[in-house]
Amino acid sequence: MHAGLRFNEGLGLMGGEDNEFFAAAHAHGFEIRRTLRAITREAAHPERLTYRALVYRSYWCAASELRRLQLTRGMLGAALRKAHTIPLNLIFGTAWLAGACAVAAISRSAFKRMAIEGGLKLAKGAGRAAALVGVKPQPYRIIHGE
Repeated sequence: MHAGLRFNEGLGLMGGEDNEFFAAAHAHGFEIRRTLRAITREAAHPERLTYRALVYRSYWCAASELRRLQLTRGMLGAALRKAHTIPLNLIFGTAWLAGACAVAAISRSAFKRMAIEGGLKLAKGAGRAAALVGVKPQPYRIIHGE
C-alpha cells in the first residue's frame, strides 16, 4: 500500500515530523506495531545529557505535541484538551523542585531525581503554554555531536 506519505521537512528544525508521519500513516490504514524486544543503541553526545538539555527537550516536545494537536483538533480543540494541564505542570514542577531542595542534605540521589522531575514538569507546562501562543521552538538549529 502506497499513500504518498512523506516527512514534513518544514518541521526539520522544530521536530515532531516523525510523530506526524506515523500518525498520518496510521490514519491511512498502515499498521503501527510496538515491541518490547527491540534493541537499539545510539551514541549520545554529552551535551544532550545535561540537566539543561533534558529540560529543554521536555519543553520542545510538549510544544511539538501541542502543535500537532492543533493540526488535528484546531486551536480551540487543542486548548480545551491541554490548557488545564499547564497550571498543573507548573504547580507540581515547583513542588518537586522545592522537595528536591528539602531532601538535598539527606540524599543526593533523591535530590537529583526530584530536581529532574520538577524541571521536566515545569518545562512541559512552559512548552504547552508557548505553543498555545504560537511559539515554535527549533531544537535542531544546533546539532551536538555531529
